[in-house]
Parts: sequence; structure tokens; C-alpha cells
Amino acid sequence: MASIKQFFTRIHFSSLAFVMLNFFLSEYISFNSTIVFIVKIVICITGAVLFFYNYRPFKKRVIYYAAYIFSPIIVIIAGLADGIFGAMLASVLLFFIYPKDEVYNKSGLVIYKEFAGFLNVGRTYEINETKLLLFEKHIGRIRTDEPLDFENSSVIIKKDSAVVKYKLSSDENIQIMEDTVASFKVY
Repeated sequence: MASIKQFFTRIHFSSLAFVMLNFFLSEYISFNSTIVFIVKIVICITGAVLFFYNYRPFKKRVIYYAAYIFSPIIVIIAGLADGIFGAMLASVLLFFIYPKDEVYNKSGLVIYKEFAGFLNVGRTYEINETKLLLFEKHIGRIRTDEPLDFENSSVIIKKDSAVVKYKLSSDENIQIMEDTVASFKVY
């Protein structure tokens, strides 16, 4: 029984070290977001399993593992609360495991919509360049006031700006699509 506990402990803390290293290096180069999300799920599952291995006899480390059991319960209760407090609580707890929302993946560029909570009104997009299918080089972020539809668009990175060519409908009732070019400062 101790060997299974040691196995899960090693997987948990090595996965945690991997995610922390990826976090600290993410401004330069990081692993593919899908790989990081899978490792985060492994951390949550092994943390929940280790809670049940450590709760008897009571040890101080069980408090750490309890977070992996009680966080989903709190998120479900926050969802049922149906208010600003519930949305804020769920945003704080889901911030660490929420997957990146990929909105554009063409010609070696990957653009993610950043998660900033459920009450976020601004649009911030993270631009990465794919390297060797496993890695992504961080190029920068762009901020817009309105959501961009990257589905039928093209993005070109020029020095310190991102040029986005997309279709824009001119009126809600009449579906006239026009080509629009917008330039955003990459920061």
C-alpha cells in the first residue's frame, strides 16, 4: 500500500513541478497548452487520491490534499448560488485549471483568449508561435474593446504589432461582409 501511495505522490509533485516550471518560463517558451491542461488534470486526480490515502491517521498534509476534494464541490455550490459572489468564487478556483481557449491556429501562429474570470468585459488575446509541435514561443498579447472573429481571418505579426484582416458585418439586419484590417500593439 505504501508503494501505491509513493507512486501517486511522485506523480503528483513531479507534475506540479512541471506546471510550475512551465508557468515561470511561459513568457519565453512553454509547452503546448493541451499538454499542460492534461498535466493539470493529473495533478487534480492524484491530489484527490492522495487525500484518501492520508486522511487516517490525520496528518497536516491532508489539508493540502483536501483542496483537491473540496474545490469542485465549492465550484458546484458557486454555480448554484447564481450571483456575483458565486461567479467570483468559481473564477478564483477555476483560474488555475481552466484550459486556454484557442481562437486561431494557422500558419504557425496560435492565438488564445485569456481567461480572466466570468465577469471579464475586456478581450485580451495571447499570441504564441508553435515550435516543434510540443512547444510554443510567447510573442505577446493584444487587447481589444470588442470580440474579434478569428474564424475567417488572417493574422500577420510585424515587429511590435499584430495586423488582423477579418470580415465585419456593417449592419445587424443586413449581412454585408466587408474586409477590415486592424492593427493592434503587441505588448
